[in-house]
Amino acid sequence: MMTVGYALLISLVLLAYVFYLRMAGREFSEQEIRELEILELNLGQILRLLDAPDVQMLLERNQSRRRIFREFSADLKDDVAKIIRAGYLSPAGRVYAFFFYVSYYLFRLKAVVFCGHNDLPFLAGITFNAVSRRT
Repeated sequence: MMTVGYALLISLVLLAYVFYLRMAGREFSEQEIRELEILELNLGQILRLLDAPDVQMLLERNQSRRRIFREFSADLKDDVAKIIRAGYLSPAGRVYAFFFYVSYYLFRLKAVVFCGHNDLPFLAGITFNAVSRRT
């Protein structure tokens, strides 16, 4: 019985890791970014900045990565709250918004000690999926 529990736990951790990598590795087209900017969401500017060479250089250093993560993740949280207040999220968008908030608070807590390279792209990917799942 204990072996089944361990196997289930390992499977859930691997599934969460695959979800993390999929969201963090998401590529965004120019049209998708423009649509976000039209909606006046910070996510559009954040996605552009994440691709900028100078921001990439800043993300290499742990201290600056932590500072950028705190600033940009707060902007992403504002975007998700704005979309929720507007009240036009589909059920799938609400699930992504829930995952965003859980991840946001866990990553902010983790960022006190260590901020990973893919943490901000992961939150941006979840935010994009929440925003793109509108009714």
